[in-house]
Amino acid sequence: MPTRRSLLLGLAPALSLAQTTTPPLALTDLAIKTIYHSPETPGYTSWVGCWLMPGGTPMISFHQATGPLKGRYRASQEILHRLSWPPPGKPEFANYDMTGLDMKTLHLVPNGDLSN
Repeated sequence: MPTRRSLLLGLAPALSLAQTTTPPLALTDLAIKTIYHSPETPGYTSWVGCWLMPGGTPMISFHQATGPLKGRYRASQEILHRLSWPPPGKPEFANYDMTGLDMKTLHLVPNGDLSN
């Protein structure tokens, strides 16, 4: 399996195209690849962003929630009601209460290291 570093560096040529003045691109042969997984299973990693730093270095950022699924503090029903959570018609979203979890924004840099 390719390393996180090789997958990220594999994105670099495509990312550099975003700074050119060429017409819009048509992407073909796309593939979904896992370049990171939360240290826990099940894991929650979402809201991925990718951009070029000054000088052209690619950067990936994402949010991660870790911590116990059971026995942790949860948002009160009053707070959930004020937030209209779960959304109407989506009772399955009630499990997305991340109160009491360790929330981090992580950045993956080209050498494969994580920083937060």
